[in-house]
Amino acid sequence: MGPLFSEFARAQSPILGDPRVTVWLARTLRIPASAFVAPPNVGVARVAPADDGTYQPVEDGKVKAIILPAQCPVSYSDFDAYLAELADLGGDLVAFDATNPLRWWTRWGLADALNPEAIVEAGTLQRPLTLFSDPLCWMRAAGASGCLNWRAGAVVLDWRFADRLLGNVPAIVCDALPLAEKVENALSKLRRRPKVLVRREAA
Repeated sequence: MGPLFSEFARAQSPILGDPRVTVWLARTLRIPASAFVAPPNVGVARVAPADDGTYQPVEDGKVKAIILPAQCPVSYSDFDAYLAELADLGGDLVAFDATNPLRWWTRWGLADALNPEAIVEAGTLQRPLTLFSDPLCWMRAAGASGCLNWRAGAVVLDWRFADRLLGNVPAIVCDALPLAEKVENALSKLRRRPKVLVRREAA
C-alpha cells in the first residue's frame, strides 16, 4: 500500500475508533450516520492548507477537515479488490472545511475533480451529469440514502481544466444557479457546449 493509502487510513481511524466522531459527521453533514460505516470512505484530520491549493496533515492544523478520496473504488463485493482499488485513491485526496465548504484543497494538487468517474460515465453513456457546488453539497446528496453513493455526481476542483473535464457530456445539471453560471462561463469557448441546467428544487 502506498503512502497516500496509509495517510487516508489514519484519517479514517477516528471514525472507526470513536462513535462521537461519527455523530459529529452526521450532524455536520446532515446525513445518516450509516453513511460512515462499512466501508467509511471518508476521514477526518487536522490540516494546514498551502497557498498552492494543497494541504498537509498536521496534528495542530488550524482546519478540522473532512477527507475524501478524489476517486472512490466501486468493488465493494470483493473486499480484497476493494482494498486494491482504494490503495490508488485516484491519485489524490480532497480535504474541505465543513464550516466553509467552498474552501477545499488536494493533497498533491493532482485532482481536477471529486469523483471524476461520474464525469467519464456521463460522457461515455451520453447522459446528463449532476454537478455540485462544493464537496459538502456532494456529500449531502451522496449520503442522503444512508450510504455514500459515488454515482451521485461530481465536483469540479480545478476550474482551469473545466472545458476538458466537461466538454464531452451532453448536459450538466447544477445544484445552484451560481454554479450554472460558472459552468457557462468556463465552457464559453467550446464550439459544442453541453446544455447547462439548474436542478428544479434549487432554481
